[in-house]
Amino acid sequence: MANFKAQFERDLKAVFHNGKEFAEVKEIGYNGNYYKIPVVIDSEGAKDRQKPSTDNANGIFAVDMVMYAAYSDLGVIPKQGQPIEIDGDIFRIVSVQNEMGELILSLRRLTA
Repeated sequence: MANFKAQFERDLKAVFHNGKEFAEVKEIGYNGNYYKIPVVIDSEGAKDRQKPSTDNANGIFAVDMVMYAAYSDLGVIPKQGQPIEIDGDIFRIVSVQNEMGELILSLRRLTA
């Protein structure tokens, strides 16, 4: 299992979070600290979740985008409900998942 986890981490960096493949380097501000790290932003997948909050079932929240980042790049697991800044735009963290070192943040835009 340790070999699988190590290979998964290498693949995250080499492929998914590679600026030449899927990721873009963004400036992320969280909790007073700023990081320039490769992230994957998914706005298309969030479109289904942009309904008014009264249309969402229990546990389903409206989000504007999902951000994927390597925990090793950020070094902290952001907290739900906290603000996060991405290239000058401010979002509220709706949910946080840590999937084997990949942080998946569902975000709601606070500024345009």
